[in-house]
Amino acid sequence: MLPFPINLYSHKGLEDSLQDALGKDTKIGEITDSSQKPVLLIPAYDTLTRRTEWFCSNNPVDKPLWYNDIEVWKICTASASAPTFFPPRELKTPTKETIEKMYVDQTVRDHINLNLTKKGRDLGEKYPFVDGGIAVNNPAIMAIAHAILTPDRQMNLDEIAILSIGTGTPTKPYTYKEVKNWGMVQWAIHINDLFIPAPNELTSDVCWQLIRGKSDDNAKVYYALISG
Repeated sequence: MLPFPINLYSHKGLEDSLQDALGKDTKIGEITDSSQKPVLLIPAYDTLTRRTEWFCSNNPVDKPLWYNDIEVWKICTASASAPTFFPPRELKTPTKETIEKMYVDQTVRDHINLNLTKKGRDLGEKYPFVDGGIAVNNPAIMAIAHAILTPDRQMNLDEIAILSIGTGTPTKPYTYKEVKNWGMVQWAIHINDLFIPAPNELTSDVCWQLIRGKSDDNAKVYYALISG
């Protein structure tokens, strides 16, 4: 037996807070066609199929999707389940009977089946999801792509403003003398401080360039990055 817990926390406190904030029974599919609700785009990583799922409330290409009947708090829990801090969160795909009950149109049923099959999933099965940051720790670039691809809005880059809120900024520099003799353990210890911020910075730079257009003034007005 290990002398320390496998995960630092259980899901209970997180799930209770999310249920209070989002509602215990609110499904992501219920937000899809509501003009009074914000558009949601929530990444989570499926460790079984090794795919990132973008749970969105207004999918610009595929409608409906297999997760439409899943409660929003469950999806948010999956997206926030950072390895070592929380255990994975299982999400279940709909059964054949559920799809038949929800959708009369056979074309729609076939569409959901095909969408699952393309991503290596089956009906009525549970799949383990962890923090979306495994794949994309700064999802701002995906938010831009999603906004542009949404057909009923037809947004252009000059209509998009980005507020990107992070949870920390790396401050410690590492000299050649420090890192040249690092072995596997030392690199593993510093993985969060080195390997995660690097792609975050790249994403931030790409967003800046996209929003910037022909002038730095555009980016100063329409792109804001806040890291605590």
